[in-house]
Amino acid sequence: MATPTPGGALRASVFGAMDGLVTNLALVAGVGAAGAAPRFIVLTGLARADRWRLFHGDGGVHLGSHPDEQVEREWAKEAAEIRENSQAEEFELAMMFGSMGMTETTAAVAAEGPWC
Repeated sequence: MATPTPGGALRASVFGAMDGLVTNLALVAGVGAAGAAPRFIVLTGLARADRWRLFHGDGGVHLGSHPDEQVEREWAKEAAEIRENSQAEEFELAMMFGSMGMTETTAAVAAEGPWC
């Protein structure tokens, strides 16, 4: 199991709070820019803030495992998949590179790393 990084809970809380503030501000600004009446702008902001408080009030601190644990699980899963079927994993990686804009040839060469 991963050792939580110092300040992990605080960082999650800060990021969660900032996400709530930024998205709420963006929503209110969008409703205001659309020409809504001031009372609807305020109502929209309050409704969004209440929804955020209900579903994300703790900044995601207790949403499950620590992010480091999630990364370790994903790493172990990918390592097992590479051991079991390296050709399929190499093809999957090449497809991901292609979706990022690489040509098919370049993506295939890039996917042929030591990981597959």
